Amino acid sequence: METSKSALEHMRRAYALGKRVWPDYRSPFSRHDYTRPQLFACLVVRESLRLSYRKAEASLDDVPARRKVE
Repeated sequence: METSKSALEHMRRAYALGKRVWPDYRSPFSRHDYTRPQLFACLVVRESLRLSYRKAEASLDDVPARRKVE
């Protein structure tokens, strides 16, 4: 397996893995803000950068390219 220090690359790979693992299921009671693969990708980036939830959110807000990854 290849390793990368790029948070954007981690996010792309995590999102692709999440799309393969989780079905396109949503609860009717959900607000439908994010899909499971998107949330998984954010958590992978948070863990890889060793950030708190608040710092991870700020990091994702600071870089517009990370919000458009698909």
